Amino acid sequence: MVKRITTNIHHDIDDFATLEIAWKALYRKNPFRTIFLSWEWNYLWWKLFQLKSDKTTDSLMLISAWDGNTLIGIMPLYALHTQLGTREVRFLGTHRQVERDLYSEYLGILEDPQHMPFVGECIFDQLIQFFPKKLPAMQLSRMNYPDNGLHKIHEYLGHGKTSSDRTWIASLEGGFDNYLISLSPTRRARFKRLLRSAENLKARLIFPESPQQKRRLLRWLMACHQKDWQKRGSRGAFHIERKVHFHETLIDLLHGSTTSVVAALSIRGRLLYGIYGFLHPDRYEFYQSGNRMREDTACKSPGILTHLLLMKELSKIGVSQYDFLSGEQRYKRELSSFSRQLHSLNTYENSAMGTVTFGIDLMKSLYLKSFRHKISSIAQVR
Repeated sequence: MVKRITTNIHHDIDDFATLEIAWKALYRKNPFRTIFLSWEWNYLWWKLFQLKSDKTTDSLMLISAWDGNTLIGIMPLYALHTQLGTREVRFLGTHRQVERDLYSEYLGILEDPQHMPFVGECIFDQLIQFFPKKLPAMQLSRMNYPDNGLHKIHEYLGHGKTSSDRTWIASLEGGFDNYLISLSPTRRARFKRLLRSAENLKARLIFPESPQQKRRLLRWLMACHQKDWQKRGSRGAFHIERKVHFHETLIDLLHGSTTSVVAALSIRGRLLYGIYGFLHPDRYEFYQSGNRMREDTACKSPGILTHLLLMKELSKIGVSQYDFLSGEQRYKRELSSFSRQLHSLNTYENSAMGTVTFGIDLMKSLYLKSFRHKISSIAQVR
């Protein structure tokens, strides 16, 4: 007997606690787990970054789909309200303000594979029904959907502006040696030289064991990251204390099928390079790194070496994909085996305000495209 699919919209932060067990169970069922659709990531973002002021207020919109009492899909959104009404709907973890954007990727709907794609259609139906008069602007960014899925979203939401980005993945299927064999002869020879030099320098990766040690190393990584990026004229990923607090708290929350990994390259007892990311049963998501400004000239390309050593260790425990996430930095392309497309869809209100917003966003996107190209040309890991 097929049960009737029902949908609901949750608006209160207390609903996170109500949904926690069901959300985590759904997360474990999904073969493509990503930290950005986890309960922990979304709960923490809403707790720390929701905005309430005299002019602007955020409203939670967790759209859930149920097969009886079993959660089979959830789409974590929020709406931005002004004195003129609801202006915009976005994914949790993303915002126009840099202070509140955590570079979330692989966004969309966390679905039970047995109910795809029907559960997605039910959730979008619920979203549209919630705004019976007219849809506000939709800023659905960095979605992990194939082209046919994007067309369906277009059909549901009407006209919009689309853009795409790429994430970069190193395939560790079959082990680290197979990964090296799959590379071009030039890259393979270069990486082998790096690994041999690591042996000569007695380089090793340090993995803190306790949560306290992990937080301490993460603090060191963040400080190195900020110093490096600020020298280049950028804010960096951890430029406000709330972002630092977010990641330190996330380390404590994560356990079970997804855990945080903080590792550092040590040479002669000196830390040179740190990596922070998230480990799933067969996949690793690299999030950020910290570089000690290349103070040790004996080690060439400490960043690439750290990634290679971590890949080697992770391949031993069955990790088959090392995901660098998005970005056009050269080192990501050099270390990767293939790329995966992410799609963004921006729709605008059919009004004068919508036209103005479209114009502003167009100018911003052109500026950011130019800025990112400039940054990516200098933000190489050596």
